[in-house]
Amino acid sequence: MIYIVSGKIESGKSSFLYSWIENKSNISGILCLKDSNYIRHIYDIKSKDIFRIQTNNIEETTISIGRFHFLKSAFKKANTILKRACTQQDTGFIIIDELGKLELENKGLHPSAQLIIEKTRNNENLHSILVIRTTLFNSVLKHYDITDYKTLK
Repeated sequence: MIYIVSGKIESGKSSFLYSWIENKSNISGILCLKDSNYIRHIYDIKSKDIFRIQTNNIEETTISIGRFHFLKSAFKKANTILKRACTQQDTGFIIIDELGKLELENKGLHPSAQLIIEKTRNNENLHSILVIRTTLFNSVLKHYDITDYKTLK
């Protein structure tokens, strides 16, 4: 089953999931959390590793969306974490935080999202939890051909 957490920008979607996963097992994937300086980091749910995805520099090694700049290497690492979860996990939950403008352009987390959505679409023991901001909700559903889902928040 596909579950969706949706809300406006800065509405606590990631914080909700961070609290939700506490004391639960059989959950993998990534959360995009902000530090005290509002810089985004990726949190690997399984290993509990944290690495920076956002930067202030515009370089060849970054990808920009609006006023934000992200490290291509961080997306590569995040996709690796998600693909590993997809191949190693047959039960539980895989969280992808979040699907947005980059994924609609087949960039960012798109490669792993596509695999996870397909694997969890018809698997009653493995579930995906997708974070989608309200303004992109319908576009993301259409892009990934998601018609059967439940909302968590």
